[in-house]
Amino acid sequence: MFCPQLHADVGLLLSEPTGEGASRWTSAGHAAVYFSRICPASPIQLRLCGPGENGSVLSNYAYLGEDQDYEWNVVPLNIFLYGVDDAEDRPLFASQRLRKELQQRFLERNLLPVCAEPPCTDNPRTRWRSMVAAPFVRGIYLFRVKTTLEQDLTLIAKFNSIPNVNHFNFFIDNCADFARGIINTYFPGAARPDHINDFGMTSPKAIAKSFSRHAQRHPELEFYIVRFGQVPGTFKQTGDCHKGTEVAFRTKKWLVPMLFRSQEFGPLAPSYMLTGRFNPERELRQRPTEHTAAIALEMDAARSDKHHALVRKLQHEDQRARADVLGTSEIWKDYAEALDTLVDLAVEKELIADRSALRRLFRELDARGTFAVDEGGAVWLELPDGIFIRHVGISASNIDAPGSDPQLAFLIMLARVDRILHSPSKNRELLPQFQQDWELLARTRARMDWADGPAVVVAAAPGPVGGTRSPQPPPQDAWH
Repeated sequence: MFCPQLHADVGLLLSEPTGEGASRWTSAGHAAVYFSRICPASPIQLRLCGPGENGSVLSNYAYLGEDQDYEWNVVPLNIFLYGVDDAEDRPLFASQRLRKELQQRFLERNLLPVCAEPPCTDNPRTRWRSMVAAPFVRGIYLFRVKTTLEQDLTLIAKFNSIPNVNHFNFFIDNCADFARGIINTYFPGAARPDHINDFGMTSPKAIAKSFSRHAQRHPELEFYIVRFGQVPGTFKQTGDCHKGTEVAFRTKKWLVPMLFRSQEFGPLAPSYMLTGRFNPERELRQRPTEHTAAIALEMDAARSDKHHALVRKLQHEDQRARADVLGTSEIWKDYAEALDTLVDLAVEKELIADRSALRRLFRELDARGTFAVDEGGAVWLELPDGIFIRHVGISASNIDAPGSDPQLAFLIMLARVDRILHSPSKNRELLPQFQQDWELLARTRARMDWADGPAVVVAAAPGPVGGTRSPQPPPQDAWH
């Protein structure tokens, strides 16, 4: 997996709001549940995972849009995160057109038993689509704890035996209520609503907060948090999830009107300040890996035994372990300076006119290119270039493969790394993930042949993108 190892656990997924539908006003986001040991027997049936499988995500929406009005679907974890079966084939940039291609592939390969007819097959607003490549459109936090086999079997038996019939109600039975019920099947009372700050409803952030507090009180659960940053591409960067009172204080569209209604604004302030605040990013920085969770468990034992020297040693180890995942300001600065050198080189070689052209690259490729997924699951982009058709791999597994245009591959990785390094720290990839990107960037740079004739400027619409020579395309039977 393209993330820290997850095994024998359950996790609450807190997804940032996309600004569509009700989230345009509430900024509540979405809640779903991850299982490491439970996999789909079908989109509406659960089973234990087999060898080589790495779990699933179960979620419900107001309207999945399938042939029957189901309450929930379950999808493989890699489909949820990347839209493909193998994390090695994860796309390196995101766009609406690419996501539609991945959704269609998932429909044809996995969803037809419950989605065989319109509007399910052709309505772009059906919510089953939200479970394919979710980090394309939003950042996601995963609050993870350890489970037992018996707990997983209990959950499987429960969900396979009860009717899968939709009861969604935005006010009393929403996605957060649904996720809360699953978490509480494992750990009764662990996830709770905050009726005061959410005005009687249940929000995703409220159950994330209560679940986190429960896990911290039980160090044997080895609680830690994973962040899946939003994939660089053409989608708008999402913002934070909010609880009810938090919306009034932290979003302009509510704060300004509320300032003119002091009789209503005043009573909200104490509730928000005393009980309404919760920062997932701060929690992540305290507990970013399974290793830091194990250190915390050892530290608690050492404090109980008053082994002060061991506590100090573990504190230093904890700081190093968190730096290995989160990075330091010096590390990120070094990467940024090294990137500047590569961008200057790309400008010097006339691959791009300037940095702003690099930042328009994803939109230009999306507008002019055609996406296809080969039989192995890797994604390719086909791009017209004068009388030639250029091909470039846009998955981690094929960006530097034979037949992938070296100039376009280099520019794609340059644009991806540039976007990540110049994002706010809360939206940035974790350091181990970024280091994999940097390695891919280095490999694409190594393939460049700077003596390969003149190149034209990127984003000089409607002219060609990149260089003037078309490489050999992938084998014809790789396309479908």
